[in-house]
Amino acid sequence: RLEKAELIDGPIINRYRELAEQHQLWISLDGFHQRSDDGTRLLNSHLIINYQGDIIGRYSKIHLFYVQPAYLVVRESDFTQPG
Repeated sequence: RLEKAELIDGPIINRYRELAEQHQLWISLDGFHQRSDDGTRLLNSHLIINYQGDIIGRYSKIHLFYVQPAYLVVRESDFTQPG
């Protein structure tokens, strides 16, 4: 995931911003894997893009999950930075 993550001003989000403006749409984009500023982890972010292509809201997940059934341990904090 980290190698595919990008900054908030990267090409994927910029393309969504262009589409919002071009088609006069509001876009609610959930689960965007945003690269952390230091580039070592992800932020699981939700963006709101208005019809003018502006990012008017951003939320990065704060509470990260931790699952430990008998056969597996999954800690979201191993690869995701809390917002």
